Amino acid sequence: MDIEYKAFQLEITPEEIAQLIDHTKLNAWEGPEAIKNLCREAIQYNFYSVCLNSCYVSLAAETLQNTDIKVCSVVGFPLGAMESRSKAWETQQAVENGAHEIDMVINVGMLKSQQEKYVKADIEDVVSAADSALVKVIIETCYLTDEEKIKACELSKESGADFVKTSTGFGAYGAFPYDINIMRKIVGPNMGVKAAGGIKNFADAARAILANGNIIDPLKFRLGASAGINIINNMKWLSLSDNWVIDEIPCRLCPVRATTFGKMSESQYSYHKSRCHMCQYKQYNLFYD
Repeated sequence: MDIEYKAFQLEITPEEIAQLIDHTKLNAWEGPEAIKNLCREAIQYNFYSVCLNSCYVSLAAETLQNTDIKVCSVVGFPLGAMESRSKAWETQQAVENGAHEIDMVINVGMLKSQQEKYVKADIEDVVSAADSALVKVIIETCYLTDEEKIKACELSKESGADFVKTSTGFGAYGAFPYDINIMRKIVGPNMGVKAAGGIKNFADAARAILANGNIIDPLKFRLGASAGINIINNMKWLSLSDNWVIDEIPCRLCPVRATTFGKMSESQYSYHKSRCHMCQYKQYNLFYD
């Protein structure tokens, strides 16, 4: 790991951080009233967008009419393993119903099987169906090696997508600064990066922003979070004192910290375990056998 943070040397206002947030509600049990409430919260806090399942796009578009808040629809969510034409059709329907942005899930199994042509075509189909809507590609970093993360970013960029995104929030773990840093380095300064999954407070958001190079521009960086209100309120509360600022331990920035055998393949678990054993910060080793 080649990134370090000492506290949070981050200058940002609550209004600026709100404009980085895709206010999110994706749980299976959320119904129309929850979506209407999501939209009302987005208006109150002036979040950049709402992110939701495709069946609620028209409801969100109607609720948010006459505002500047964007409607973002997930596609192929959360596994990304359906036929490419299904993703393209879902994208087309979402855009017709009022979606300004599409968050599609990459086909992780095909990527890990080195089926790069398939993965690229899968993304291209969604980009084409999206027309002028912005497309973010969820690469689900928790299931990828570093080499696969790099390849996923390269394929997304080659396919004409606008953003790469860390996670669905339904995988083994979400956004870690280590992965955000890799993604930004690979896609360069002109493509967007979205950090999503496990961003629950201002400290999590600050780590993500710093890992991305402190870019405060919603066209280049986004935070996907269902805890957007807590992030804003937490930030306001923390601004009253510096006592909360603590030195980071490396494991807070590293995805190996969240390795869980029951939520990933044995090979992926072993990959993370070997990295932890080789880490220079031996005192924080999570694996003792």
